[in-house]
Amino acid sequence: MKNKKTIVGILLLIILVVGGIITVNSNLLRQNNYKQLSQKKVEEKITEDEVVEKGLSNVAPLFRGDFKNFLYCPDGASYLFTDAKGSKLYLKNDQAEEPIKIIEQKGIGNNLGWSKNCNSIFFREKTKDYKIFVNSITVDSKKKLKQNQINPAAELSTLVYSDTAYCLDQKTLAVYGEYEDKKWKITQEDGNHYKILLAPDNKKLLVHKGANVYLYTTSGELIANLGRGIATCWSSDSKYCIGFIDESVDGHQLTGAELLLFDIDEKTRTVITATKNIYEMWPAWHPKKNEVIFFDYKNQTTYRADIQV
Repeated sequence: MKNKKTIVGILLLIILVVGGIITVNSNLLRQNNYKQLSQKKVEEKITEDEVVEKGLSNVAPLFRGDFKNFLYCPDGASYLFTDAKGSKLYLKNDQAEEPIKIIEQKGIGNNLGWSKNCNSIFFREKTKDYKIFVNSITVDSKKKLKQNQINPAAELSTLVYSDTAYCLDQKTLAVYGEYEDKKWKITQEDGNHYKILLAPDNKKLLVHKGANVYLYTTSGELIANLGRGIATCWSSDSKYCIGFIDESVDGHQLTGAELLLFDIDEKTRTVITATKNIYEMWPAWHPKKNEVIFFDYKNQTTYRADIQV
């Protein structure tokens, strides 16, 4: 009788152990299948979607997450981006597998810029009594330093190319240039201007007003209205700018987004993607080659791609 109980106990123990192994293996199998399925869905969406002529090729996913505000340093070695709320700042080295978090601060993504040597990042900060000033943080040591010489109204992304500050008047919302004791108008009228992009050749500016993008000289001459959209990054030769245009049914819920190519010489705007399953937004142009990164809002994935121009 005693031997029978012992045998039964051993059998029960074996069943429990085998059952546990099967459960663990099943869970791992489900996890691996989920990863493969997720990757497969992303790849299928890339191949089944139409990419129009003069568009993108060799599209590949980089990493997942809800991000925006991609900004390359001119040496092409790394780029910045923030989370969707614009409060967490990340840096991704082109050779590194994973991005690193630089700093977390409310609203840091509203105005960012690189130093000319790419060692530091400029951003705006508020004091306790709501006064705005420009701060910087070093990439390596994360050391912060107040930049009293920089006008807080300046578009910080322009400082990597020029000692001239291109600023947005916080009262009139007009754009002006400022260098030492000189100050001049860029936009000749007030109201509803935002987001200034300086070309790498330091001769042209893109300024947003309402839903449209306008091309100016740095001396303040209006060249052209380039049409609807959001411009995000110049090509290194200053001949093109990339951007995007989004769609919504109610002004809030996004129903689509496509990439735009602004041809500066031709003064044209072309939609360069036509995708149903990818909502392309926030593109940035690599400074050393015809390659872009962009964010897919629908699938919460960042991609890289070659761009044909």
